[in-house]
Amino acid sequence: MQFAVRIPFIFLLVLLNLTGSICSARPRTPAPATRNQGSSSSTGSATAAPTIANQPTSQSVSPSQPATFTVTATGATRLTYQWMRNGAPIPGAISPVYTISAAGVEDNGALFSVTISNSVGKVSSGGASLTVNPASATAAQSAAPASAQNQQVRTSRFLSNSYIGVQVGRIGYAFSNAQLLPGFQAQSIQIGHSAVRFVLFGHEFNKYLSGQISEMIPLHSVTYKNINGFTGNYPLWINNIAGFTVKGRLPLNNKWSLFAEGGLGIVTRNAITVNHVPAANSANYAAFLFGGGVAYRLNEHWDLLAAVIDVPGHSAGNQPSTQFVSGGFDYTMRRVPADPDAQSSPNSPIWPRNMIQVGYISNALSYDVNDFFTKGKVAIFWHGSVEVRDGVSVEYRRNLFHTRRFFALDLGTGVSSFRSRINGERFYAIAIYPALRIPLIRTKPAEFYFTYSLAGPSLLTRTTIDNQNTGRVFTFQDYMGLGMYLTRKRRVTAEVRIQHYSNANLFPHNPGITVPLGFYMGTTF
Repeated sequence: MQFAVRIPFIFLLVLLNLTGSICSARPRTPAPATRNQGSSSSTGSATAAPTIANQPTSQSVSPSQPATFTVTATGATRLTYQWMRNGAPIPGAISPVYTISAAGVEDNGALFSVTISNSVGKVSSGGASLTVNPASATAAQSAAPASAQNQQVRTSRFLSNSYIGVQVGRIGYAFSNAQLLPGFQAQSIQIGHSAVRFVLFGHEFNKYLSGQISEMIPLHSVTYKNINGFTGNYPLWINNIAGFTVKGRLPLNNKWSLFAEGGLGIVTRNAITVNHVPAANSANYAAFLFGGGVAYRLNEHWDLLAAVIDVPGHSAGNQPSTQFVSGGFDYTMRRVPADPDAQSSPNSPIWPRNMIQVGYISNALSYDVNDFFTKGKVAIFWHGSVEVRDGVSVEYRRNLFHTRRFFALDLGTGVSSFRSRINGERFYAIAIYPALRIPLIRTKPAEFYFTYSLAGPSLLTRTTIDNQNTGRVFTFQDYMGLGMYLTRKRRVTAEVRIQHYSNANLFPHNPGITVPLGFYMGTTF
């Protein structure tokens, strides 16, 4: 199974689609007016510590309604803000206004305050309490169905302050003939140095500490050419370096910060066979992954990163150490308020909360679509040597997060039944997966979107298919496709997509499974 420049294309598409949100998104609440600190009427302003002019006031709201706390302050030089909840800093709450988009019963009685500082000193506000009236819960629930189908900005409490990220850069490792088994020698060695690292899931526990799950994938193999006189290219893939790390952050000011990370790294590498004889062994080992870098916060959602990562080598597996120098971004999901204007805008996409689909998969149209996106010039997906003939699938998806108009993140689960192409062997797959949806075209009768899913944990009922060892029952599911919502209320959904299973080389055997075009129909609610 070969890798090419494919995943960065998807995240680039997401980045390009989202870029407008950095510049065009309106503030949630207008910031209160402040005095012109350069005015001559501000006596001694050049040496003035922050002073609070208007304290935050307590709020009383109904469940699912927004609550906004505001402070007005004056002082010398630039003022920085940090809101606190019950004395603990709230990640990303660094403006004069702090808003809870949908207050819950668990917020009842919470105390909010803000610390304001500059180069001269700092001051803390008094506490403002939040009262969430349970008596209004029935009324709030009765109003929910009108917006549940198309709530314009939404994220679960679990995903609040969680993030995803992408880093692209140069990977370095000192491969040589020393990685070959005794008696084997290559005429030349070509080493690729491009790689991408994905933060599949991260969570900010507070402004100083976070944890994340990541995967680093080289975009090119290490190629051994003409081994022992046998003409040809023999690729050695560092298939991935998975990371389970803790990241500490040291803020330098309200924009710049330093960070360091460390934790478990899992390195996997394939083997090389020359004339049916092993010439290089595979590797699969755990190591201490560590590194650090600098981050610049564009706003409460976007952080730009420059980082260096190191993974030690492994003498038993004859694997050299790995260094990765990169730049990229993190996108953090926050609980932000709904935009009433967007709620009623005909140009805004509809984000269904729930979706059920039934799919039929067939190779009647061959595997041309799979080949186009895995082997051609548009190589943005994977191909496996085990191929599916046909199958059926039943799936359910639940929306976890979406922006006002740019993308949505779902969590899905599904059960599929497949038959292999050569021997017609029946096997089943059970998957839990994340799914990204990006709106493309919106019209009155239909709304079209692009969908992509990566690294959904799955279980297979067979480990030998069409005489090929596919590894163990645990694997990952990926898919890519186009979909549309139909009818005025977007209650009908249809999708067409290709699919792939791979254990990401966590195990030595990983031929991969190619699933041809699938056609899915369902309903939203």
